Amino acid sequence: MFRIILSIVLLVVLVVLIVLNLGYTTPFNLFGWKFEELPVTAIALVAFAVGVLYSFAYYVGRYFSKVSKSKFRKRGEKVKAREQELNAKEKKLEEKVENIEETREQLQTTAAEAGEDSVNDQASKGKRGRKKRGK
Repeated sequence: MFRIILSIVLLVVLVVLIVLNLGYTTPFNLFGWKFEELPVTAIALVAFAVGVLYSFAYYVGRYFSKVSKSKFRKRGEKVKAREQELNAKEKKLEEKVENIEETREQLQTTAAEAGEDSVNDQASKGKRGRKKRGK
């Protein structure tokens, strides 16, 4: 309710100022174009409207700038998260490769030991067979 009353009072004051100053005129120079006997109130209202439009354009520009910065920041966060995910996967893969290499080495040593044992077993069997045949 207070806002409505304040708005009405300010509009009444503005109308009174406009009505009382309608008779006053002034020359106006707009970037080299000269205008003679323009009402002061018209110049004031046009200046006010241009200021409002400028501040609106400035506000819209700042809004879009913030939106684009937040999008860029979110994209950067997504890239960092993806990088961390890929690094974690890379570490897991490296661990798996190490496990596979260790298992392979163990199998090779086990196979080599088993091969020596089987060669020794076969050689001892051959000697036994020769001994039996020789008798």
